[in-house]
Amino acid sequence: MPTKLGHDVYLKLLEIENFKSYKGLVTVGPLQSFTAVVGPNGSGKSNFMDAISFVFGEQARSLRVKKLNELIHGSNVQDPASSKCSVTAVLSVKDDEIRFQRIVKVSGNDAVSDYKIDGTSVSYKKYLETLEEYNIVVKPRNFLVFQGQVEQIATMDPKQRTALFEKVSRSGEFKEEYDKLQKELEAANEEMRKSYSKKKEFAVEERDAKEDKKIADEYAKRQADLSKEKSMLQLFELYHKDTEIENIKKEVKKQRQQVEELERERAAADEKLKAAKKRMGEKAKEVAQLDQAGRAAELRVSNLKPEHIKMQTRIEHMDAKIESEKRMLKTLETTQKTLNEDIRKLELEMTEVQDAQQAFDDSQGTQAQDPQSVTQLSGEQLAEYHRLKNEASRQMTQSQAELDSLKREAKKDRENLASERSSYGEVSNDIKRRRTELEQLAARNQRIEALIQKSNEEKTTLTTQVDEIEASLEGNDENISRIQTRLGEISRKYAEARVDERELARKARKEDLVNKLKQLYGDEVLGRLIDLCHHSHERYQLAVTKVLGKYMNGIVVTSDEIAAKCIAYMKSQEIEPEQFIPLNSLDVKPIAEHLRRLDPENVKLVTDIITITYASDKAAVQKALKFACGSAVTCKDTNMARQLSNGREKLQVVTWSGTLFDKSGVISGGAAELRSRAKRWDEKEVGKLKAEQTKLAEELKAAILLKRKEVEVREMRSRVKGCEARIKHAEQERREIEKQTRETQQDLEKLETTEKLLSAKVKSAEEKVQKSDQKLKVVQTRMNNLEDDIFREFCAQLGVKNIRQYEAREISERQEREKRMLEFTTQINKLTEQINYQKSRLMNMQGKIDKCDESVRKLKKDVEAVRNEEKKKAEELRKAEEEVEKIKKQRDALTSSVDEKEGEVEEAKKDVQAATKALTSLTRKIATEEATRDQLKRDRKTILQYCKMNNVVLPMVKGSMEDIGVAVAALDSSATVTDTSQESLSQVAEDGEVILDYGKLPPRLKNMLEASDRQKETEKLSAEIRELENTLETMNTPKPNAGDRLTEIKNKAKESNKELDEIRAKVVRLGGEFDRVKRERYTRFTTCLDTVSTSIDLIYKELVNEESAQAFLNADNQENPYNGGITFSLVVPGKNYRPIDNLSGGEKTLASLSLLFALHAAHPSPFFIMDEVDAALDNTNILRVAQFMRKKSREEFQIILISLKEEMYHHVDALVGIYPEPADVCISRNLILDLNLLTERQKR
Repeated sequence: MPTKLGHDVYLKLLEIENFKSYKGLVTVGPLQSFTAVVGPNGSGKSNFMDAISFVFGEQARSLRVKKLNELIHGSNVQDPASSKCSVTAVLSVKDDEIRFQRIVKVSGNDAVSDYKIDGTSVSYKKYLETLEEYNIVVKPRNFLVFQGQVEQIATMDPKQRTALFEKVSRSGEFKEEYDKLQKELEAANEEMRKSYSKKKEFAVEERDAKEDKKIADEYAKRQADLSKEKSMLQLFELYHKDTEIENIKKEVKKQRQQVEELERERAAADEKLKAAKKRMGEKAKEVAQLDQAGRAAELRVSNLKPEHIKMQTRIEHMDAKIESEKRMLKTLETTQKTLNEDIRKLELEMTEVQDAQQAFDDSQGTQAQDPQSVTQLSGEQLAEYHRLKNEASRQMTQSQAELDSLKREAKKDRENLASERSSYGEVSNDIKRRRTELEQLAARNQRIEALIQKSNEEKTTLTTQVDEIEASLEGNDENISRIQTRLGEISRKYAEARVDERELARKARKEDLVNKLKQLYGDEVLGRLIDLCHHSHERYQLAVTKVLGKYMNGIVVTSDEIAAKCIAYMKSQEIEPEQFIPLNSLDVKPIAEHLRRLDPENVKLVTDIITITYASDKAAVQKALKFACGSAVTCKDTNMARQLSNGREKLQVVTWSGTLFDKSGVISGGAAELRSRAKRWDEKEVGKLKAEQTKLAEELKAAILLKRKEVEVREMRSRVKGCEARIKHAEQERREIEKQTRETQQDLEKLETTEKLLSAKVKSAEEKVQKSDQKLKVVQTRMNNLEDDIFREFCAQLGVKNIRQYEAREISERQEREKRMLEFTTQINKLTEQINYQKSRLMNMQGKIDKCDESVRKLKKDVEAVRNEEKKKAEELRKAEEEVEKIKKQRDALTSSVDEKEGEVEEAKKDVQAATKALTSLTRKIATEEATRDQLKRDRKTILQYCKMNNVVLPMVKGSMEDIGVAVAALDSSATVTDTSQESLSQVAEDGEVILDYGKLPPRLKNMLEASDRQKETEKLSAEIRELENTLETMNTPKPNAGDRLTEIKNKAKESNKELDEIRAKVVRLGGEFDRVKRERYTRFTTCLDTVSTSIDLIYKELVNEESAQAFLNADNQENPYNGGITFSLVVPGKNYRPIDNLSGGEKTLASLSLLFALHAAHPSPFFIMDEVDAALDNTNILRVAQFMRKKSREEFQIILISLKEEMYHHVDALVGIYPEPADVCISRNLILDLNLLTERQKR
């Protein structure tokens, strides 16, 4: 075969052993160049395809199983035919054979594969390599087309076709390495870019560092000149501060002697005040005792009232209970009377019936003796009548006996009917009575329900009121305590504020001025700055006061024009001058926002710690604050303030204690004077405190009044308990009524049931009577007919229709008598039963009446006892109330005496206040002097500190600049102590450590006694210093260690260059590797694509047998085709150019087959195995495909095709028939038919 067909390699046969549906060893072959595998569905054709895939290295998941051991025959039903399975493919290679075998062996719960070539076990890798030598490649599967793959290819999008080509060309094997190298190369390029940027940055920094070093040298020279000028200015200020300190010391000593005298006067006034307070306290104590007794009496009243109300409520309930029982008793007695009357009427009716019966009996006796009552017959007729009667009796003996029996039964039935009707009537009457009782019980229940509802409503109303009062009382005690505490705090703040009457009057005049200006100019006048804002916390009070300075009491107006008008008005009214802040002319510099980020926890802008309280125009107030505060910052201690003020950026810093570090280097403080100014914030709050005090006093009064409602709550609770008691008793009575109602309802239901039974019995008895009457009528008719026959001649003689007509005249009267007697008997029996029933009811009713009467007597006795107890409680309550009134009168009388004592205390207080006022005035004057002295001392120390910190050298007689640090450090560590400790520190600094040499200070500067002259000289020296500072500022502050920084930058630039060279080498290396992988991947992919693109057009033309047909494959991305999609378009004969998606089903199948054969042509394997690729083709296209396949099988490669199309069978060389063998588990068998051995006729 190989030599004949020109195939060097082909699949000769397949040996399958216990694989899936193939049980035992099954040989399929020999296989021809073009072989078709046929068979019914489920016979094992797909398992044959799986066997080929299995032997050529496919994984288990591609074989439609999860585990390898499931490949063994019978494993799917837990009955494997063996512990292993195998498939052997025998390839014919030229004149030789090579056997590829794959075996699955089960070991425990696992299964393993074994690979053999010509019986020798090899590794999986070696196995695949050997297959690849014959161009059988497993991964791209260039030799297999599974079922549905044609349809899958037809529906692929461009990206999926690219993936198919990646798989077939095996360019996808480079994808992972390609992506990895691409990412590494991108990262290396980014790293090189950053390194290059760093190199450029170092070059710029080196240039800047050289410029910084040049500036630093020039800056040092200018600073030396500045230091000399500062030394002269500080020495000038220190000289005059020392002079002022000495003068103030002498004045303070004199004033302290005056203070001692005033303190003695105030002590005497205090003793007088204490005595007056003692006398008032004694009276107040008596008032308190009366108050205590009054509260005790009120408590007794409040305790007695609820008990009294409770008893009254209980009496009301018991009265209501008695009335209810009386109504019940009355109802029962009425019912009893009704029953007695019913019995009397029934007995009277019984007497009347008995009399009527006796009269009827008497009348019947009289009629019996009347001769006219009997019809007269002749003797012969009478004898004939008796003879015929006897004859009739003889002949009707049996019928008569039957008739008599029937009459007895009928009589019995009628009596039974009468009895049932009587019982029915009695039960009906009982039902009516029970319904009447139910109506009466329902009426009583409604009354009880109304009482319960009313009590519940009253209880709900009271409970709501109690809840509302308790809700208002909730937290009332805490509220009273809070108000009292707050009032105490306000009193303490009053005392701390120490605002005397004169100061209050002065402040009132200032407030009146602002109010008057607001009236004149409206919103153009905003108010004083201190009234428009407030510090956010008490700890910032001194700092804010220090920074605001003279602007704190300034009046904020909108413009210069308004300020001028205000000043003109003040002059006309001779009002003392005021500071005005016109908003339109303020030169407000922007806030340095970066200062907020210095240290947000400890360093804050002063404008950030001030809260604006003026709601109408916060922006205007904010502008005034920015003008007054600027970019000043505040911090906790002087160390941090010193660091901030002497840093690279000159800042104005104020500590929480009020020490100010100015930009110019001046340090100012003065705790006493500053605290005095800071008290203005407290003075601002005095009016608010007074208003709050008044409001709190009203709240306290309301809270105390509210507390008295506790008594009312207790009374309401007692009433609630009374309601609950009424509800409880009413509920009990309702339950009793409900019980009686249930019992009566049960009796009624039983009676209604009995009524229904009796009704049925009456109906049954009536039916029975009707049947008896019918029987009687039949027998009577029969007897009448017989009697008529016997008496016919006799009746003719008498001239009557029949003998019964004659007898009727005589017998009808007797029957009438019997009927009347029966009626009398029935009526008497009925009346007797009714009388007995009513008497039994009467006896029961008497028991209920006795029980109700006993209940009324008991309730009356209980209510009488409760009334007596209520009278006692009422008397106790009256006495307690009288006692309360008595105590109130005593307290009122005593209160007037307390008022007199209070007047004495007030007089004594005025004396103390007068002495205190004089003492306070002098003390304040001393404090002002001392504050001025302390401020001078602080200013002196601040100047020394400034000189030390800023290296301003001062001439010394004793000590040196280093000694200044000891005194300054001591001052800083005690910045918040009292004035006395600060004075001692000043003395240390003044006398202990350093003595300044003022000899170098010119006499002209020493002799300047006027403050204005000193101020002008200071401003002159300061101007010279500022000029030097401005020169330094324009030069820009040099960066520290500029030389060291320049050296450091040069070293870093050198290291950066070295790093850049290393990264460049890395980029070159990675670029080479990436280009190599990219080239290989591109080559494989494009080679395959070009080959397939060339082949597919020829194959498609050949398949459709039309030269005009065309097929095109185009890559979207020509540079990197594996990153884009591949479009598949065709020109179908008779149609224009269109993509495969727009073709019909058969056209898509032909196009997909063209692509499959083109892909195979790119990597040709010795055989091509396909599973039902012709499923979607019609006979015409099957013929074309079959002819094409036959040609290819003759010239290029072996084709094995699984097909169900008969048209395909005629063109193959051999048929492999696979069929199932009947068994519990499907077993596949096969037959081989070589069509080359058949003639054309046999084939047809």
